[in-house]
Formats: sequence, C-alpha cells, structure tokens
Amino acid sequence: MLFNRHLIIFAFSVLFLGIIFWWQKPEVTVSAMARGEYISNPYSIVKNYWKRMDYRQLDLASGMTALEAQAEHATLANLFKTNPFLSIQKTTIETTPTENTFLVKLILGSVIDEKKETNYLVKVEPINGEWLITSIKSVL
Repeated sequence: MLFNRHLIIFAFSVLFLGIIFWWQKPEVTVSAMARGEYISNPYSIVKNYWKRMDYRQLDLASGMTALEAQAEHATLANLFKTNPFLSIQKTTIETTPTENTFLVKLILGSVIDEKKETNYLVKVEPINGEWLITSIKSVL
C-alpha cells in the first residue's frame, strides 16, 4: 500500500512537470525555475535585485544590472561584504512620475548597529529583450 501511494505521488509530479514544459518553452521554464520568479516587468526586477543583495547573492544581483550600473552595484556589494551582519530590514518600492524609475526606501540594520534609512533611485530599461537595471543612485 505504501509503495502505491509513493508511486502515485511520483507519477503526478512527473505529470505536472511535463505539463509545465509542454505549456512553456523549456528555456523560459528553466530560467524561471532558476530565478524563482518571472522577471518580466521592471518592478519585479528591482524587488528581486534587493532580495539578492540581502541574501548576499551578489553575482546573481550583478546579472540584473547593465554595464552602466556596474560601478554603483560594486559600491553596494562592497557595503554588504564589509559588514556581514548588515541586512535589509524593510524594502519599500515606489513608482515615480518618470517611466521605469523607482524610488527604493531601505531600512538597513544589524544586531550591533542602529537602523539606518537609505533611499535609492533605480532606473530600469529593456536591453536585448530583458529588463536590466541601468542606474542606481543614492538619494538624500
């Protein structure tokens, strides 16, 4: 009886994975599974960028930035590398009147440091068919 239950669960799992691959192109499905979500709009790319930075997945976050934003990304990556206890306590992403530009309000803190609020103006543009961050500027 136990063998049959596991066999049925395995069969349903294979069936559902087959449906996903049949419904979507394999490249889209695999990239969505690797990234954890679809990156098809500017808001989600900004949200996912800061999530990757908080998790210290700096190489994945770097892949979400264009060449123009690599210098700003390196500065932020250095900030997170130098303080291993630093984490993003809260992220608020607001739209601005400028198209594809977001105001990101971060509350950074750690167990030993005080919380500090920082604001960034993040610009996102489609480059070669995918959304990439082209500018990250600190705002006072």
